[in-house]
Amino acid sequence: MTALLAAALITGPVRAQSPAEAEAFHAAIARMAAATAAVADATFTMHRQEYVRGELMPAEQMAVRYRPPHDVCMTWTGDVHQGRVLLFRPGWNDDDLWVRPEPWMPALDLDPRGTLATRGERHTIHRMGWHNLVPLFQADVALAEARRELAAVEDMGMVMLHGEPAHCWRVVSRKDLEPRLYGTELEICVDPNNHLMRQATVRDVEDGALRMVEKYGFSNITVNPGLTDADFTPVECGL
Repeated sequence: MTALLAAALITGPVRAQSPAEAEAFHAAIARMAAATAAVADATFTMHRQEYVRGELMPAEQMAVRYRPPHDVCMTWTGDVHQGRVLLFRPGWNDDDLWVRPEPWMPALDLDPRGTLATRGERHTIHRMGWHNLVPLFQADVALAEARRELAAVEDMGMVMLHGEPAHCWRVVSRKDLEPRLYGTELEICVDPNNHLMRQATVRDVEDGALRMVEKYGFSNITVNPGLTDADFTPVECGL
């Protein structure tokens, strides 16, 4: 059974949606895109869990310095890989990641698209941050606006994520009708104050079942703190 056929059998026709729900969701996505474009740099705590090569990886937590599109300093602060540090700046270090896998290990230079760097990862470092995530969901919204039979939106209201409020929407899509859609089910949560993405959860058909394949959350967000090149050096990043 193909993944697209499985998606059709699992999801079936999308439910009828309220025009008001769809309009509010599209407006929220537009505000999120505008807020993302205004971010010159940021610090935040990232919460990540992915389904990789047939296995749901454990949930991770990282303290992140981020300057779009791809400057990243990241320290693992949760129970998983605690003390791991990663630094990436395109054009620096021959475009390699600088990674200290464990606190007691020396730093390694890794090809960001290589086997070691992507082991246990669903995406490369180039997917990190709002500027690289938001366009994926904007593309789905554009497809759904053009063909309303492709997706239905449900307003899930306000929820608490990592101790902070967020407004969430659930989108059920027909990937069997349009393979370009990113996920079969999306849950997108937006900060009601700064309008940035607070969490994105993607469910898709993999290994014969509809399952959660990606969840990316953002908390403790500070926007435009004035990060400079000096904040993305091995010394300042803790390597």
